[in-house]
Amino acid sequence: MQESHIKTGLRKILEIPFFYEMSQILGGGDSVRKRIVKEYIKPFNGASILDIGCGTGKMLDFLPQGIDYFGYDFNQKNIELARKRYKNKGNFFLARVNDNPEFHQKKFDFVFAITVLHHLSDEEAGRLISSAHSFLKPKGIFISLDPVFLEKQSLLARFIISKDRGQMVRYPEGYS
Repeated sequence: MQESHIKTGLRKILEIPFFYEMSQILGGGDSVRKRIVKEYIKPFNGASILDIGCGTGKMLDFLPQGIDYFGYDFNQKNIELARKRYKNKGNFFLARVNDNPEFHQKKFDFVFAITVLHHLSDEEAGRLISSAHSFLKPKGIFISLDPVFLEKQSLLARFIISKDRGQMVRYPEGYS
C-alpha cells in the first residue's frame, strides 16, 4: 500500500512550522489564500469558518475581522504556533482530518480543506468530505483545492507535484 503522507527524509523538514511556512511562501501559498478568500469564500461579518488541515493558521491573515474561525491540523507544532500567533482571532485544535474534534456539534457557513486531499487515501478523502458535509449549515459551502496530474502537463510541474509530502495526487476524475 502506498504511503499517503511522507514525513521522512528531506520532507521531514516541512514538519517544522518555520520551514513549512517558507515552502508555502515560495510556492505562492499566500497569493492562493488571498484569491480563495476574495473569489470563493467571500466571508461576511459573523461568518463561521472551519479550516480542515489548517497548518499554522495562515488563512487568518486573509480573512476579515468579525468571523468565527476554527481550524484543526494533525501537526502539534503547527497548532501550537497558530494558537500563539493568533491568540483570540481563532480556535485551533489538534486532530487528524477524520477525527471528531471537540467542536463536532458546531455548524459552519464555510468549510474548506486546502491542499489536504492529496495527503489522504481514497477512503480517508471520502470520510473527510462526508465529515465536512456534516459540519455545514444548510446553505453552507465546502471548498477544496489540491494539486492535480493532467495528461498534458509540463514535466517540471509533474515533477514538483510528485515531490510533495502528499502522495495521493489524483487526475481530475479522481477528485470527483
